[in-house]
Amino acid sequence: MAHGLWQNNLMRTFFLVFCTVMSFAWSLHAGSPAPLALSPASRLDQPIFEISASYLTKITSPNATHPYRLSSAQFTLKSPGHLRAEIFGGTFAVRATVSLLAEAVSGGPESSYFGLAARPSLEWWPREENYYLFFSPGGGVGWIDSRGVPGGQGQDLTLNILIDGGVGIFLNAHSAVKLGVQFQHFSNGGATDPNPGLNALGPVLGFSVVF
Repeated sequence: MAHGLWQNNLMRTFFLVFCTVMSFAWSLHAGSPAPLALSPASRLDQPIFEISASYLTKITSPNATHPYRLSSAQFTLKSPGHLRAEIFGGTFAVRATVSLLAEAVSGGPESSYFGLAARPSLEWWPREENYYLFFSPGGGVGWIDSRGVPGGQGQDLTLNILIDGGVGIFLNAHSAVKLGVQFQHFSNGGATDPNPGLNALGPVLGFSVVF
């Protein structure tokens, strides 16, 4: 019972905090609409801080038999864009990113996950437009409160794969919202047999600020 209350309270707190941040960010920038023409080059020269949330449900995970769901908050720092090339009427660039993950786990025996992931962000910025496309594959390490339950995660230390892609839409010269799809994979690298790896997929929503 206490475990279920912890899961519910953590998920509720997570969504309230994120909705509050997004509402504040939207109201802060709604009064200053983005110009019709902005230079992608100026934004690519700057680092970006991003807060995002995703709600993921388990997909093909034969050894993780519980109906897992992940409510994830992610805090990401992106470097300025490097390795630039002019293609398809826009600018392609690669950013280095580091993300902190804090997740409420439901549907399984565990309740929380905390992790770190490093990834490139592959981005295409069309000229004189207020949006960009992104694809960001990578991974890292993390900790989950495993409980030794069959069909659950085998140990606390996990490896993770974190992949997302979608579109960023600028509200003004220095802030944007992100809409996309995210995939996560948890694994213990074969430390237990069977390895109860977890695959989860779902939508991601974010808000970013260009420094």
